[in-house]
Amino acid sequence: MQRNTASVLAALLAATSLAAAPVAAQSTQTKQYENGGVYEGTFKDGKQHGMGRYTLPNGYEYEGEWVNGTISGQGTARFPNGSLYVGEFQNGQPSGFGKITFTDGGTYEGDWAAGMMTGTGLILYDGGVVYEGGVTNGRHDGIGKMQDPSGYIYEGEWVDGIKSGSAKITYPDGSVFEGEMADDKRAGPGTLKTADGLVLHENVGIQHIAGDAGAIAVHLDNETQVSGSHLLVATGRRPNVHGLDLERANIAYSDRGITVGADLKTSNPKVYAIGDVIGGAQFTHVAGYHAGVVIRSALLALPAKASNTAIPTVTYTDPEIATVGLTQDQARAKFGGDIELVRFEHAGNDRAVAERVTQGHTVAIVVRGRVVGVRVVGHQAGELINFWTYMVTHREKIGKLAGMISPYPTLTEINKRVAGAYFSPRLFDNVWLKRFVRFVQKRLG
Repeated sequence: MQRNTASVLAALLAATSLAAAPVAAQSTQTKQYENGGVYEGTFKDGKQHGMGRYTLPNGYEYEGEWVNGTISGQGTARFPNGSLYVGEFQNGQPSGFGKITFTDGGTYEGDWAAGMMTGTGLILYDGGVVYEGGVTNGRHDGIGKMQDPSGYIYEGEWVDGIKSGSAKITYPDGSVFEGEMADDKRAGPGTLKTADGLVLHENVGIQHIAGDAGAIAVHLDNETQVSGSHLLVATGRRPNVHGLDLERANIAYSDRGITVGADLKTSNPKVYAIGDVIGGAQFTHVAGYHAGVVIRSALLALPAKASNTAIPTVTYTDPEIATVGLTQDQARAKFGGDIELVRFEHAGNDRAVAERVTQGHTVAIVVRGRVVGVRVVGHQAGELINFWTYMVTHREKIGKLAGMISPYPTLTEINKRVAGAYFSPRLFDNVWLKRFVRFVQKRLG
């Protein structure tokens, strides 16, 4: 959500590259230049000086103060793309205090330096998102506060447009996080207080545990003590393969489980191993998937290999959390800057509103039109993820959802609304498409 001011600087530099003809001191004239530009205003000693207006054939306009042939002082500049800047200039560039209004309705009002948003300012984005705080080279930097219409508020540190450092985050449901951020994520020690009274201590270690049954105290390394009557220790599980005499069958294994290839064959080609015993994703549905692979290979002699690219996971909390495919970090590592994040809030679904289960969202990771990963947080997320598992498994393009009719009112409409969120900016923010639609409407009379 950062603003690029390169076009501002380029247009201003073009405006100040005039070759002024010698004119008498303190005269007012209109001059036309070889590039098609027209200057109307005062000259001094052959240079634009005082108040003047300069226009270019591409639609660029500047009106304001000049000093010795250079835009300096108070002025107004309108750029070919329709953006409008009003404020201070120095040496042909916005410098000092100024306000720019972008064509999408967004604005920035604050400090400028050498043509870039730098200092402290207020940014209003289209969609109602507001940022107020430090800015460096057009990016959020230093201490700043950002909030959106949903009720999400971030107050804290930024580094080059990324949430990094100490912060306080208020979520739409009333939950509050205070702690450390890195790469736009909660990554360091912190405390999350949920709206229903839960307190979660994140990314902290345990120094020691004391007390007796019914009165247990856990001392954390952030100097916090958590007391309670019971303590749940969740250590996970590992395959129990020792004592099976696998060596006698020439089957390789380790503490992580039995070693298999992509075809699920062990080091003994006559023996397969599936499910939890081979380590990896320990889910019942994964064991069922492995069984299908083995049946095709062992019984039907068909080539079959197991793939981990589209294994869905569901955490049965309230609300549920479901994922499939790549995470954001994995997608960025694999595809770089080609990924797009498409988000839809479940509060925009009428069935969720009717059943009062609006808490949650769906985020799809799209690369060149194909869905490579999805995260669903909300009521019945485990049901909604089935659809996305199919999309990721078969590398389907999100465009196929556009023509699908989803029954109303259902939670599964959420999936189609995600596709709508992907295409909306392409349709409604596309300047060329708007021009084409206007042209067609004029032709239709």
